[in-house]
Amino acid sequence: AYMKVNGGYDFPGSNSGIDLYSLTGWIPEAHELKILNTKQLRSKRWNGMYNAFHKGDVLITVATGDVENFGDSDKLKMCFENGGLIPRHAYSVLNIVEVLGKKLLQVKNPWSKKRWRGIYSPFDEGNWTKELKSALHYDPDKEKEND
Repeated sequence: AYMKVNGGYDFPGSNSGIDLYSLTGWIPEAHELKILNTKQLRSKRWNGMYNAFHKGDVLITVATGDVENFGDSDKLKMCFENGGLIPRHAYSVLNIVEVLGKKLLQVKNPWSKKRWRGIYSPFDEGNWTKELKSALHYDPDKEKEND
């Protein structure tokens, strides 16, 4: 209903912070991951997101930018296409976990038109160890059937 009132889905992207504010009234907080250039900053940001998420204090989205704004846009476009990411698109964060020394986000593409094919995708046979799959109760073969 929100999208119908605001002109429909025919637009080149959105800002999940503005969208969440419009829907909930919460004032968004945005962080650019590319500027978290030290381990200390990355750890601080991760801990803040992890704790707030598990307390139920936040809704988290991640978004991709416009590939034209980056240096080698042809190479980046290929990474997006091969990895299954969509430029100028927001993804819902469904879960944040720390398990077996890994820090992982479970992310959902609300459009379900492209599937993630990078590391930790259902197609990644190298990173999904038996222990990790067991700890997360994850079955890549079953996941390939869902989206």
